[in-house]
Amino acid sequence: MTSQGVESGLANDAWDPISTTTRRATLDRLLGTLFRHLQAGTWRWNIDLDQCEACRFTAILTAVTLGVVVAAAVPIVSWIGTSGHGAAPMYYPPAGRTPVDILKERFARGEIDKDEFEERCRLLGN
Repeated sequence: MTSQGVESGLANDAWDPISTTTRRATLDRLLGTLFRHLQAGTWRWNIDLDQCEACRFTAILTAVTLGVVVAAAVPIVSWIGTSGHGAAPMYYPPAGRTPVDILKERFARGEIDKDEFEERCRLLGN
């Protein structure tokens, strides 16, 4: 057989319409059976958790594992979401602007009078 014949033989084996049709028919049959059971309400798992210690253990282990995964994922996602943005923590005032500076600006705009300005400065410790 020539190299061209081998290549064409491989190409024909890679796509076989009979096996594709057979797979599709099998899948249709399985899904049809599943949907009929679901519609009729006859689908049953046949597991009695009260008498199956392994089933209970598996259910508890699954719940604990899911809880650990979620508990670990929340801080990791939060850390990834805040890293690299250069955002300062919320309790730091913006650079160069203190509460007294804000009071001075409000006083200069006429939003607060002299008495209120002096009272707030005294409360802030200045």
